[in-house]
Amino acid sequence: MTPKTLFDKIQKYIHQHPTASSDDIVNSLGCRHIDATFYSIIVRTGTPFQKEYIQNLLQQQAIEKKSRTKKPSDTIQKPEMPGKRKKRERIEKIQQLLLEDNLAEIYQLYPSSPSTFYMYCRKHDIVIPKTLTPIRLNPSIDILIEQGASQEDIGASKHNTKEWARQYIMGAGWHTTWLQKREEQTKKYNTEVQSNLVSLLCQRMTQLAKKDSWSIQKAVEHFLLTKNYANVKPFSSYLALFETYEQAQQQGEKLPLQELATQAGFSRTALRKILKNMNLKPMFGNYVHSSKHKLNAMERGAKIGLSGRDVSYFLDIHFKNASNYIYIHYGSSSPTTIVKVNYISLGHKEKCNLHFSIASEIFEAHDAGFSLEDIRHLIKGKSIGGSGYGLPVIQELLNSRPEIEPTLITILQQLYNKPDLDKPYKINF
Repeated sequence: MTPKTLFDKIQKYIHQHPTASSDDIVNSLGCRHIDATFYSIIVRTGTPFQKEYIQNLLQQQAIEKKSRTKKPSDTIQKPEMPGKRKKRERIEKIQQLLLEDNLAEIYQLYPSSPSTFYMYCRKHDIVIPKTLTPIRLNPSIDILIEQGASQEDIGASKHNTKEWARQYIMGAGWHTTWLQKREEQTKKYNTEVQSNLVSLLCQRMTQLAKKDSWSIQKAVEHFLLTKNYANVKPFSSYLALFETYEQAQQQGEKLPLQELATQAGFSRTALRKILKNMNLKPMFGNYVHSSKHKLNAMERGAKIGLSGRDVSYFLDIHFKNASNYIYIHYGSSSPTTIVKVNYISLGHKEKCNLHFSIASEIFEAHDAGFSLEDIRHLIKGKSIGGSGYGLPVIQELLNSRPEIEPTLITILQQLYNKPDLDKPYKINF
């Protein structure tokens, strides 16, 4: 029966029996008592039928009825038992002290072992921060933790388990310290193992190379010397180089340095360094066939800081040989001892760097009566840039001769090993 149908029947019954009670309606129509009550009220008050209004009214009555029948025990809070209150206060105190990073007071108020304290916190959902200041409770264990020992070793030291060690570390606030030390120990151990392994491999390679050819021995020797370099090449590259070198020697060939470098896949500069490291000489064109006294003089010139051009001029040695000698033995043929000239050109101040060999030529030509123009033609093409020197440079050099000449004479005395030399000129040597 729909609410509308029930309402119509109750309305009709009330019109027929104006004094009928809710019980009479229930007995006559067989509806619920609550429906009879509410619909009769609506009929007698003249309220038009509205389904939503009736439903809201019924719900409101149900809520009020429930509130009237609510038990007193549901609204009155029971007093907290002393044991539960003490437990709650203890948990709150521990949480507060953990936030304050005060493990010492926790163990003073509630004495226990770190593992027991850890399990208590876990049982009551208390979070132990990993950045606590550790508390020292067992010296022998604390030392192992500071050394970064494994949890297995820490537990075994007390005839206990790895899990017990973990609980001790957490409960005593050692987590961060132990983790850092453990990482350091692990890294150190891995480095030592790797270093020992590399050392053993190197020793084994050296032992095997001694039983093999000269080229393999040299390739192994150089590879082991340079294995830690960032730009080291594969071992096969060095082996190919020394095999080519050995084959050329056996066949009596003299390969130019550039050709040897190209065949082996190295730059010319890199090949020079490799041969130098292995105490090997280039086969052709890159070392000097000179008398011993000139070799000694070249060594002195390089130490003074003269350029390959200066050494070539003063010692009558081919420029290429002199430059290569200085480069191979001293790493660079660029001069560190030069003449600096400041002069005026077209109203502007200019600077110029000259080799001491140029200064010597200009001084000697001037003393021999050459004009400035003749001197300019004499040294044409001998400048550092290759374009020659103009008349203002030559004139300023001659003007500065009183300052430059003593230095030049001292250099020549050292180069020729002749302390009594008193002229800034080249001599037969």
